Amino acid sequence: SSDLVAHGESCYRVDSIYSPSTWNNSRRFCQNLGADLAVIKSEDEDQFVYDLLRNTRGSNNGWIGLYLKADNKFYWLDDRPAEGNYQRWDDGEPSGGMETCVHLRGGDFKGKWNDNHCSNTDSVAICQWPI
Repeated sequence: SSDLVAHGESCYRVDSIYSPSTWNNSRRFCQNLGADLAVIKSEDEDQFVYDLLRNTRGSNNGWIGLYLKADNKFYWLDDRPAEGNYQRWDDGEPSGGMETCVHLRGGDFKGKWNDNHCSNTDSVAICQWPI
């Protein structure tokens, strides 16, 4: 598809068709394409994904594959902990509470991360495939 963009060792696609949705629905969208929500490992990758999101969806936020587990720590979908790896939280984030899914903030937020309610519907899917 022309929506697919390669960068580094992955291909990415930001959902350009559907309305913003929940984290689970966005994950299912990616899985139906044979992908999953993006796992971000570097500043370079975060910047690339932010640019792709902004160019595809303007100021929408995008769900990424980072979520809070029962041990109260954030993990990527490949089971790597956020702690000790590349992180780009926005100021004052993660703020906790019942916010257990993470989105990358579009628009003027420059790709910084925010923990959010998984049921929130202000973010679109950012999908990733290994090359």
